[in-house]
Amino acid sequence: MLEFKCHIPLQKDLKIVVKDYDLLTSDDPIGETIIDLENRYLSQYRANCGVHSVYYTSGPCQWRDACKPTEILEAFCKRHRLEAPVYGGNTQVTVAGRRHTLREYEQNKEPSPFWGPTKERLACYVLNRLPMVKEHIETRILRNKLQPAFDQGKLQCWVDIFPKSLGPPGPPVDISARIPKRYELRVVIWNTTEVVLDETNLMGEQMSDIYVKGWLPGTKKQKTDVHYRSLDGDGNFNWRFVFPFEYLPAEQVLVDKKKEHFWSLDETEERTQPIFTVQVWDNDFISADDFLGSLELNLNCMPKPAKTSKACKLTQLPDFNNQAKCVSLFEQKKLNGFWPVYETVQGQPQLQGKVEMEIEIVTAKEAEERPTASARDEPNMHPKLDPPKSSTRYIILLPFKSIQVVQAYHLAELQMAYHHCSANTFTYRHHCSLHLLFPERDLACYIQRLSQAVTPNTRLQASSLFVSLHRNVDTY
Repeated sequence: MLEFKCHIPLQKDLKIVVKDYDLLTSDDPIGETIIDLENRYLSQYRANCGVHSVYYTSGPCQWRDACKPTEILEAFCKRHRLEAPVYGGNTQVTVAGRRHTLREYEQNKEPSPFWGPTKERLACYVLNRLPMVKEHIETRILRNKLQPAFDQGKLQCWVDIFPKSLGPPGPPVDISARIPKRYELRVVIWNTTEVVLDETNLMGEQMSDIYVKGWLPGTKKQKTDVHYRSLDGDGNFNWRFVFPFEYLPAEQVLVDKKKEHFWSLDETEERTQPIFTVQVWDNDFISADDFLGSLELNLNCMPKPAKTSKACKLTQLPDFNNQAKCVSLFEQKKLNGFWPVYETVQGQPQLQGKVEMEIEIVTAKEAEERPTASARDEPNMHPKLDPPKSSTRYIILLPFKSIQVVQAYHLAELQMAYHHCSANTFTYRHHCSLHLLFPERDLACYIQRLSQAVTPNTRLQASSLFVSLHRNVDTY
């Protein structure tokens, strides 16, 4: 905002020039516009300062004219040779034969603590009914002398003229840019359920190597570790994402500041919607990872999560259900439950899985008081995340699951032993085959069935084999 003194009509033209800033050479003019201050000051519509819609004595829309609304109304009537305003108390006034009441102007308005006296508010409402210039932002075209026939852009501004004879004007308007507030988004990926199985293993079973990826606009993408060999679409992670960001509550936008190029001197500010994106992927060692499904969550209007996996459906999203319940995460602070991820196939959304998450927003001060880190790094708090128990069990049983490749050969021999066994059927080779095929407790049932169909001598060997295997199974 610029403020300076001038003498009208000696200095009546206000010239505004927009230039291109250069670091080394002189700045190049882009365009300019000229405003005739004398014409505005002498206008019968009082164009020197626009009339406010409501009379405020404080706050962001504070009255800035040197004259009060009642004084402006009296001057208007005198200039147009009308009778002076006649007030009936502070709630009604008669101007040019018409009666105005305060109730007809404020019956649908909520009271504000910044309002001024009732008499001044009533006069301000009447001024808005008269042919006077209202408070507004004007848009002016920029011209260049080198190309006068072409517009060089537009400039938005307003100009107030305050005669010194009327006294000092109100305080200047603060139009400095809002300072964004710092927040931190914390997302805990607990589990996934019913994720589509995208791969086929050597035994012909459907499976997926699942991991989850998430990000906010302007932040680095983060992803969980991989849950390998999921045969039912379930995945366990206990993994945390942490996204620090800047946010403007008044405009409900996320502020992203970054340099467009490495040679840029200043940062470019971009304002976007605070949308958290979560995606589910299938990990591949050689080829590119396969995309399974995604979900975009607007932090200002988030769909409520389902409490159980069974209740999680696409209908809980506002994109597919106009009556879906949504809340603001900035007000709710924390949400926990199941959200669906989907993919659009031939124009139709398809449910691709469900993600159990805990999403929380904290301020910068709260983040310092309750520190935490990404993944399961230290400080691992709020909440503390332990590695999934199922992942440890899977590592132990991985060698036994890999032996399934050779099961077909041993199963054929055991079937022959079941139907055509003799006294020398149970050899050391069959003993090893049973160990390879049945590392779990269900081997006992099979041995008992087998021992009932063989000779007494073989049954004795089968019983001793059962006792040996029973002891070995307990150690797994």
